[in-house]
Amino acid sequence: WEKGDGGEEMGPWVTRRIKARALCNKGWQRLDPPGGGWGLFGWHTVPHDATELVITEGEYDAMAVYQATGKPSVSLPSGCRNLPVEILPLLERIDKIYLWMDNDVPGQEGAEKFARKIGLGRCLMVKSKHVKDANEALIEGRDMNKIISQSAPLPHEGVLTFADLREQVLHELINPHEYAGVPIKTLPTLTRIIKGFRRGE
Repeated sequence: WEKGDGGEEMGPWVTRRIKARALCNKGWQRLDPPGGGWGLFGWHTVPHDATELVITEGEYDAMAVYQATGKPSVSLPSGCRNLPVEILPLLERIDKIYLWMDNDVPGQEGAEKFARKIGLGRCLMVKSKHVKDANEALIEGRDMNKIISQSAPLPHEGVLTFADLREQVLHELINPHEYAGVPIKTLPTLTRIIKGFRRGE
């Protein structure tokens, strides 16, 4: 047991597993004991009355979020591909969950999967366009409160807004040659008008 900021007793805490990782290569890691239970790194720092929580992909990211914002932050036990079912009961009391995974394909795919697993109604996706993750945002001095405040729910698969398409539309306007179809060599005038046949035409 330990005392919280308000003098209330917190705990008891049980060490479920230890994650050891090499400094030079984060691929060199192990979990001891091999058959131990699952937990969330930093869960012991989350106040009992917390209604919001930031979940990150790595331990350094969780520490970076807490250092920069003071928001309760935890990290997944083993990267962006795994949210064990045993952890879900811990999250039941949290009303709003920010998912801040790495800004790469595996991280974003994992965030979408976790949002569906936890509940779309209480998950917000943190998008850090110019940095890889929360730790990098801290190192570069980014306003992490602003990044979190711009979080949005996972968009519905069948509904697109202009905000969803903005980057693609801008890219098409700047690089029209990349979206031109296959030229029709025997009909150069028609090719000039319709820019060739595009996929599906």
